[in-house]
Amino acid sequence: MNEEYVFKITLRFFSILKNITGKKEIELTIGEQDDTLHGALFKICKEYGKHFQEFMFKNETSQLNPNLIILINDIDVNLLNGLDTRLIKGDVITIFPTIHGGAT
Repeated sequence: MNEEYVFKITLRFFSILKNITGKKEIELTIGEQDDTLHGALFKICKEYGKHFQEFMFKNETSQLNPNLIILINDIDVNLLNGLDTRLIKGDVITIFPTIHGGAT
């Protein structure tokens, strides 16, 4: 990894993803090989396992689960370049599952 091209981003999790990771927020070190949204999510999937990956991606593909809202610096990734969006130092990725429970 090129030491000059290493930076940190923040990921924020809500609902079930917060339960899976056991954390509300993490800091992630990014390098040349994972400087897109897809690269960062893949790196997180390796850290948090198959259950996290199954929740993030549709049917073992690299297509995002349609039941997620993912923001980079409060902008929906669908308005950017989707999974190909390049990340920069200090970016904040927020992931909201749209499926949730309610009171019964």
